[in-house]
Amino acid sequence: MTADQIFVGSIAIVLSIVTTIAALGYLPAAFELGLAKRIQQRYGQRGAARFYWLVSALLFALGLVILCDVRPSFAVPEAEREQMIAGDSDGESQ
Repeated sequence: MTADQIFVGSIAIVLSIVTTIAALGYLPAAFELGLAKRIQQRYGQRGAARFYWLVSALLFALGLVILCDVRPSFAVPEAEREQMIAGDSDGESQ
């Protein structure tokens, strides 16, 4: 895992904590933001809180996925890609 993965994953988890605080109602200014305000006008305070709970859960899951170094099979890090290319050029063709 690289330093940038640790940084991005940690930021996602910190933002998840902030949105959890907003969902609990301890950050009333969060309900004045554009999308949250429109959700609150249409679905009420409970709907806006559910929106923040959903965002919080998604950010936390994203942070964990980044920190656990989970990636699709086609996404190869640059260092591994260079090793694969170097291995192919060593004359190991069949």
